[in-house]
Amino acid sequence: MVIIPLLIKNDTCKCFDLKSRLGETVLLQSEALHLPVDIEKIFSDIEKVKLDRLYRNKKRQQQLILGRLMIRQLIIQNNNLEEDFDLQRIQILNEDDGIKGSPFFLIDGVKNGDDISISYTTDYVCVGYGKKCKIGVDIEKIFNIENIKHLKTIFSQNEWEDIFRNVINKKQLKERMTLKWCVKEAILKAAGIGFKQGFKSIEVYYSKKEKCHVIRGTDGILDPQKKYLLHYSYNDDLCQIICFIV
Repeated sequence: MVIIPLLIKNDTCKCFDLKSRLGETVLLQSEALHLPVDIEKIFSDIEKVKLDRLYRNKKRQQQLILGRLMIRQLIIQNNNLEEDFDLQRIQILNEDDGIKGSPFFLIDGVKNGDDISISYTTDYVCVGYGKKCKIGVDIEKIFNIENIKHLKTIFSQNEWEDIFRNVINKKQLKERMTLKWCVKEAILKAAGIGFKQGFKSIEVYYSKKEKCHVIRGTDGILDPQKKYLLHYSYNDDLCQIICFIV
C-alpha cells in the first residue's frame, strides 16, 4: 500500500461554487433548468443516445441535460470562446464507448488537455473543470444511517473502525460516512480509475480535526509523485467534494 497525504484547502458548512487557478466548479439545483432545450442544436449524436436511454426517468434526463449545459458553459469560459459559440462544436463524451466511463470533451474534434467531471444527486448537479490538471467532483445527500447495507462493501474494516472512533452522535456518524464515501469517489474520478478497481482499492482516514487527511492505495492505483488537493464542505443536507490532482 502507498500512503499519500491529502492537502485540505478548506472545510466549510456551506456548499459552494469554486474558482481557482486549477479550475472551477458550479453547483446548481436540478430545478434550475426551466426552459425547453433544443437537443438537436446542442448535443452530439452519441450524447443523444445517452439521453434516449433515460427516457423513462425524466428527472435524471433533465439533470443530464443541465449538467452538459453547465459543462459547456465552463468550457466556453475557460477557453476564451465567444458567448455565441456553436455548442454543437463541443462534444462531451465518455472514455469507454462514448456513453459510459470518465467524461471528456472535444472542441471541433480535438482534446486540449483540460479535464471535466460531473456529479448528480437527488436535487443537485455539480460540474467541474480542471485546467491542465485532473479533477473529480462528487455530491451526495447526507446518508441515512438506518440503511447502510450498501456501504459494507465500500469501506474496509480499518475504515469502519476509523468512522466509529470517538463518534459523538448520529449526526457526526452520518457526516463521517458520507464524507468518506464522497472523498473516495472524487479521488477515483480525478485519477481516472472509476470504479473498476473498486472502492476498497483506496482507503481514507481522518485526522484529529475531523478532516480526511490521508489515503492509502494499492500499488499502482495512485501516483505518489502527485499532489491530491481537496476542497470539501457539508451541511445538514448535502456533502460536496472537489479533488484536483496536480
